[in-house]
Amino acid sequence: NEAKMVGDNIYNWVSEQIVYATDLQIIEEDDSHETPQYSNIIRFQDGELRYKTATKAEYNLFGEGYYAHSDIKMTVKAYNKHMISIKIEVLKNREVLYQTGSSMKVLNIQLKDGAIKGMVGTELVNPKLVFSSTKDAA
Repeated sequence: NEAKMVGDNIYNWVSEQIVYATDLQIIEEDDSHETPQYSNIIRFQDGELRYKTATKAEYNLFGEGYYAHSDIKMTVKAYNKHMISIKIEVLKNREVLYQTGSSMKVLNIQLKDGAIKGMVGTELVNPKLVFSSTKDAA
């Protein structure tokens, strides 16, 4: 169904960016005091995925019509300095139509003996994922 396609595509794109991250900072959605430390930013605004890079201003990654008149909610929790859980929900009128997600190890951060920065140990709804990467995003 359409909600599954939207949810899976968004989850796959977000998780692919995070898997290739060499640095990752998680900032609470409403935290205007914490400055992003890296150039790539994933966030959700008005139920749509927004993306910004060092060379591109923030834009709606999938376009206005993609979301099938539904809202997307992302829940993120960093369990420790290398392990993160990401859940994507597709909602319509606040009802969950579909959800997907998993936990993953951010190996590039572990390999360079780094750590996920920001809100570690706290589950956050629609945080900003701020990162640098070895991979060029779409």
